[in-house]
Amino acid sequence: MGVNNDFPRSMDIVMWAKNGATFLPLTLKRINEVLPDKVVHERIFVDDHSMDDSASIADKFGWNVYDNTSGGIGGGFKEALRRVDCPFFASFEQDLLLSRKWWPTVPLHMKKKRVVVAQGWRLSSQPVLNAIEKVTTDFRPIIGTPLYSIDNNVYDTEAIRRLADGLEKFRYAVDSVLLARITRAGLAWVTEQNVLSLHLKPVGFTEYVKGRYGAPRMAEYFTLASKKQLPPSEVKKFTFEHLATRLAASPLIGLALSYVKKQPWLSIYYPMVRLQLFKSFKEWAKLEGGKSS
Repeated sequence: MGVNNDFPRSMDIVMWAKNGATFLPLTLKRINEVLPDKVVHERIFVDDHSMDDSASIADKFGWNVYDNTSGGIGGGFKEALRRVDCPFFASFEQDLLLSRKWWPTVPLHMKKKRVVVAQGWRLSSQPVLNAIEKVTTDFRPIIGTPLYSIDNNVYDTEAIRRLADGLEKFRYAVDSVLLARITRAGLAWVTEQNVLSLHLKPVGFTEYVKGRYGAPRMAEYFTLASKKQLPPSEVKKFTFEHLATRLAASPLIGLALSYVKKQPWLSIYYPMVRLQLFKSFKEWAKLEGGKSS
């Protein structure tokens, strides 16, 4: 598979969005401030049947607006990719305030051998979640936090087109499926942890845990893991044995992390995440069992 291994001197930028009017004026303005005008070829905005002013806001900022006919993140990704006509493109999430260090630091990684995706990382704007996410990133080997996303990335267009077949079927797990395919193809995805954007999340961590790890969202990940369509590390994480073991150990791990990092919320947050994941897995397994009977 051909790889550009060059610096993106020109690229299309894309965004898929749904009901994002609250933050779009901030996030689109920041993108304009960070990316040099001469670098941006086309601005592609894919709207997923928003009930607010998302589409009109994007239009005012000079983005070409298209409909997400398939729905979900996968549908938005594929529709945006269909519209791209540059060797490189970048994607940004509707509620991500882009780091001013993103350009040119992240795109420079595209010059590395076999790299087809590069990204920065992001932390929540909610103070408690922000502190917790910093710790979970620092202790990634222990906690198993995935360090990839598709909210502030640059891509090799040709390579991604060859790997994107059927992505429109996935509402949530697009990044996980794409990473698995990239890895199997012998290519690389780089995350630059020193470039930190701000994820504009006004919710508390209880609401966040239920939304991020609840059954409606996690069912897709569990199904893909059972079919080994996720990265190998994710497949292992989403087995009953692993989830049960992590749940049993979560009070001790939470206390240890809380003590080491002087973050008392961790003693509550980590067990809460493990419990929600286990409950979501049980709900998914029950539904899958019902389908096969």
